[in-house]
Amino acid sequence: MNASKWWAQGVLLSTAVILTAGCGGGPSDMPKLGQVTGVVTLEGQPLENALVKFQPPDGRASEGRTDAGGRYSLRFDNQNYGAKLGTHDVSISTRADARSEPPTPDGKEGQVIPAQPERVPAKYLKPGALSAEVKAGSNTFDFALTTK
Repeated sequence: MNASKWWAQGVLLSTAVILTAGCGGGPSDMPKLGQVTGVVTLEGQPLENALVKFQPPDGRASEGRTDAGGRYSLRFDNQNYGAKLGTHDVSISTRADARSEPPTPDGKEGQVIPAQPERVPAKYLKPGALSAEVKAGSNTFDFALTTK
């Protein structure tokens, strides 16, 4: 009986050690992030509803959408704001495919969102046309786009 008691305690202790190691005890794969905000304009006017994307050479991109004032703030994932430290290729686009929203909870038909044309001039759509160097802390990158 004494041996089975020791065995049970050993199993409980082993389980606790394994569970503790699996709950954040190991190294994180989250890169260091810098906070990134800015304003996007086209011919001096705020560019509303544009997707701003910062893509590092390796790893996950960060994205944000401009508001009515052309302001954006980047998100790395659902819980973290910012972008990985280092150099990024920056893309800005207003193009969006048409889509249908799901029905509302009260049974009304979902809204149809029409396609949005690209308003960003072609010269800015080429890979590498825009870039930014994200540093630790707060970063502000304003993009003043022109058609010329």
